[in-house]
Amino acid sequence: FTVNSMAMRLPQMVLVDPFNGLEDLAQGLLRTPVSAVQSFRDDPLRMMRAARFTAQLGLDVDLEVMEAMASEAERLEIVSAERIRGELERLILSPQPRRGLELMVYTGVAPYVLPELSDLVSTVDEHGRHKDVYEHTLTVLDQAMALETGPEGPVPGPDLILRLAALLHDI
Repeated sequence: FTVNSMAMRLPQMVLVDPFNGLEDLAQGLLRTPVSAVQSFRDDPLRMMRAARFTAQLGLDVDLEVMEAMASEAERLEIVSAERIRGELERLILSPQPRRGLELMVYTGVAPYVLPELSDLVSTVDEHGRHKDVYEHTLTVLDQAMALETGPEGPVPGPDLILRLAALLHDI
């Protein structure tokens, strides 16, 4: 992504920014330095990284990136489960995991990573209390994050187990 294709030339302390990543960062925009399709074909895990950067940094994903995520999502099948798990955990531990999860569902990446999440979109609970089980699940995740505490009170960081339990509670 352009936002992580910058470097500092040492010892001169000169910013090297061949793809205008600093400008994209200032605008809160996630773009690729080459075509998004090419980028995702080179490493399909970058689609997961896009979702994580959305959740972690609050960046908005460029339309070309979203379209490429939708067209290339199937390529995630060639990525090892360990690499996918690592990105998914980082996304869930991010300050705004809902944003990344929504992006994965919207672009069709979720069925290759966490198919149960995208299945919630078409699920109606048996009691008819929730119009949308998917939206309910994301709300429970938000509420769980607001309650993150440990035995001594608020925990110093996000709680992966609590967040996973909230995300998977209806699955």
